[in-house]
Amino acid sequence: MTVQWDGARNFSFIKTCCVMEHEVYQLFSEIQATHWWFVARRRIIADVLQRYLTTSKPLRIAEIGCGTGAMLPVLSQFGEAWGIDNSPEAVKLCAQKKFAHVYLDSDSAWRQTQFEGMAFFDVIEHVPEDAAVMKNYLAQLQPGGWVIITVPAFMFLWSEHDVLNQHYRRYHAAQLRRTISTTGLQLERISYFNTWLFPAIALTRLATKTLRAFTGSTNQNGHTNLRTDFDRNLSFLNRPLQTLFASERFALRYFSFPFGTSLLALARKPLGVEPSKEQMPIPHLRESRRAFSSFGSSLKFIASRFNFLHSARSCVGDSAVNSPRTPLEGGIGEAASLLHFTAMACQPHLASASSPTSLIESRA
Repeated sequence: MTVQWDGARNFSFIKTCCVMEHEVYQLFSEIQATHWWFVARRRIIADVLQRYLTTSKPLRIAEIGCGTGAMLPVLSQFGEAWGIDNSPEAVKLCAQKKFAHVYLDSDSAWRQTQFEGMAFFDVIEHVPEDAAVMKNYLAQLQPGGWVIITVPAFMFLWSEHDVLNQHYRRYHAAQLRRTISTTGLQLERISYFNTWLFPAIALTRLATKTLRAFTGSTNQNGHTNLRTDFDRNLSFLNRPLQTLFASERFALRYFSFPFGTSLLALARKPLGVEPSKEQMPIPHLRESRRAFSSFGSSLKFIASRFNFLHSARSCVGDSAVNSPRTPLEGGIGEAASLLHFTAMACQPHLASASSPTSLIESRA
């Protein structure tokens, strides 16, 4: 996916060959109702929004990059959900599911509407100029309106799933904060999520990278061996994984996670000059930071052992200095990086999470 300036004032999404592989869109459409990742993410986001959008007034909410409509039912709980996407295939699939108010990005009709909420669910990682694209859409957001954003986290988790979905990047918290600040939004809450499963996912991706070093990314017929994460679902694990992932919504009511495979942020469009609000610490945040810090220190020690082993493997003999890294050496290096980044994420650098004051109430 690329971004093109149309010569006037709007950025628009255009396709180079296709925005996402047709097969990936079709797969997403088929599994979004039952796959553990989609179901759990919907529950987590719905729970977060219910704690912030404490208003009886129906809201008009636009989901930018709605894809095949997995999140539209969640947004519909809070008012009138609109879906915007640049793929005719995605819009067609949404129409087949009887979703109302789904438009192509190029359709000028939806741009005549002002919205009280806007959502970017795993969208901005698909474009090279994330802040510029967001600014374009935020012009349709009313002052005081809220924005929710989710993105994949940590570049060291980059995998063939990111390649097939044409991602430009995975984010860390500071990077997402900078992007939000650049758009002029006021950050209200930021947290990693999909944390309980983080160790298993990280180790699986490390193992896959090591395996690809031996097997390559194409088979004997020249076809790709790459697969998305959603193509690896085991039916007997679907319910346990769904329950485990979705249970993070209870923890997110009290503190923000310092690491995970995804990031979630809530922000709002300023009304103007407003007095600064004193940030109120949420319950048990100090204890959680202390525990994560201790865990991070332990991981740092383990990472130092991996780094020592990696150095020993890479620097044995003069002839090994300039030789290419073997898959084993690469695997050890990846493990050291994984442990290092996880340890750093566990340090007490969390932004103080404010109490879940209603974004809508604060507009009054």
